[in-house]
Amino acid sequence: MKYQVLDSLKVKTPQGEMQLKAGQVITLQEDKAIKLIEAGKINPIPETLNDLSPEQREAYDERAGIIQYDGGLSKENAEKYGWCFQVCMLTETMSKLCERMKPCPKWN
Repeated sequence: MKYQVLDSLKVKTPQGEMQLKAGQVITLQEDKAIKLIEAGKINPIPETLNDLSPEQREAYDERAGIIQYDGGLSKENAEKYGWCFQVCMLTETMSKLCERMKPCPKWN
C-alpha cells in the first residue's frame, strides 16, 4: 500500500539508512507500516474504495449520492467525481496521484 510521509524521518532498510521527506509517497507492506502510522509519521493513501476507512467510505458514498442527485449525473460519473472530491483533494500529493488515475473526470 502507498503512504504519505508526514514528518521527515530516517529509516533502516536492507540497503542501509534512508532519509524520507515530508510529503514523499512511499510503498510499504502493512505490517511494516503499522508502527509508523501509530507514531504519526505516515498516513495511508487510499488507492481504491477498499482502502477507505469506514468513515471515509461513508463520506465518499454520501458525496457521490449528492453529486448524482443534485448534478443529475449517472451513478458511474457521480462516483468518479466523488472520488476526486473525497480522496484526491485531501493533499497535494494525493491530487497528483489522482491525475494518474484514469478515467477520473477531473482530468478528462
